[in-house]
Amino acid sequence: MNDVIKFHLPADRGTLAINVCFAEVLAHKPELFRENIAIGSYFGGFPVKWCGGRIVTGPFFPAKARAMIQAFNERGIPFRFTFTNPLITEEDLDDKECNWLLQNADNGMNEALVVSDVLEEHIRKNYPSIGISSSTCKCIKDMDSVKKELARDYKLVVLDYNFNNNYPELEKLTPEERGRCEILSNPSCEAGCTRRAEHYAYIGDLMKNRLDDVRNPRNPDGSLRIDEWRCVHREARLFDPPGPLYVRPEDIYEKLVPMGFRHFKIEGRMCNMAVICENIVRYMAAPGRTDEARFNIMAQTLDNIGLNFM
Repeated sequence: MNDVIKFHLPADRGTLAINVCFAEVLAHKPELFRENIAIGSYFGGFPVKWCGGRIVTGPFFPAKARAMIQAFNERGIPFRFTFTNPLITEEDLDDKECNWLLQNADNGMNEALVVSDVLEEHIRKNYPSIGISSSTCKCIKDMDSVKKELARDYKLVVLDYNFNNNYPELEKLTPEERGRCEILSNPSCEAGCTRRAEHYAYIGDLMKNRLDDVRNPRNPDGSLRIDEWRCVHREARLFDPPGPLYVRPEDIYEKLVPMGFRHFKIEGRMCNMAVICENIVRYMAAPGRTDEARFNIMAQTLDNIGLNFM
């Protein structure tokens, strides 16, 4: 199993159909995909206080959250909570909804991405079967600090995307360390963004202190009650020329995997299903089988679109 290449993929209440259907297509038509690949996890959040990295809007339906996690677990796939709000303090640890989510997921399969040390300690103490990974939202930018992070008891450490394609730095990692790193392969951010930590704090403030507005993001006249972060790099541009941080699929299989890297994250939370499907086939479809893989995934997804509303 050490040779398995694992992709960690975005999940949202509005993408459950494609998440489930891709898992089914991968299981029943593996010939459409590259050898030795697997879904390492589906990651995502809900409109609750501990979530970060992206603004998750809309009402919180506990029963739907439980059903989504169960749908993944039934297929042997972990769900990863993006509990990456950097502003969480001890006063936030008794949040009933977030603890309810972990109580319902504490079955030995599921995981959490963390930034806040106090939240990490709370999860480790109260939900010991939840796997803990270090989030890229920590913005760890030097290799010495990455190595210190890897020395801690994390399942995986998601690297800052500024390490992408920086092979002299990646080669400083030992083979064991490479196997516990996760590379965010398709970031939309610019290289060396100086506002990234500020952006995460902005999102964290909304999720923590304006949760009512996040759950009801529009006024009766249709105007927004919350402002999105204003940045030209926020829009998905699948077919624009790739930037310096984009990791090409061929580089994963021809360079990074031979180096010992086995975990790759595909961002796309809040994207629609067409974008998610395109990223799946771009990174995981077997050469020459992308059209067939795309058709099978989307045909099954459209046949099961009702999963998004269960």
